[in-house]
Amino acid sequence: SVYISDGETFTQISSLGTTRENHACSLMSDGRVMIAGGHVFDIDYSNTFLDIDPLSSVEILDPKTMTWSYGPDLPIGLSGPSMISDGDDLFLFGGIQIELDQDDPNYGAVKFHDDIWTLARGDTEWKL
Repeated sequence: SVYISDGETFTQISSLGTTRENHACSLMSDGRVMIAGGHVFDIDYSNTFLDIDPLSSVEILDPKTMTWSYGPDLPIGLSGPSMISDGDDLFLFGGIQIELDQDDPNYGAVKFHDDIWTLARGDTEWKL
């Protein structure tokens, strides 16, 4: 669930299109809010396999209409990235990719990212 506050009370609004956690969030120059990356966390109890899928999807909340729309996907799925705005441009950096071994859920690979991706106002894709 997603809640928004007017400073006194919290009101529940519609949920994001994709359930996610460990995502980045930043205020855009036009007052909208961008949510980027994160991961879907799923546990398969039938074989005790833990599945963490990093997301590349981006969603944007318009607080005037309380509606969500999709933004430009990230070039790669990232869990735990950070995002800041310098006014017109958004900068997304850090994060990890997690790939677990389905044959042995105790093992997997984690890749740490130090790239900085930029989305300039009006752009339709992220750039290194």
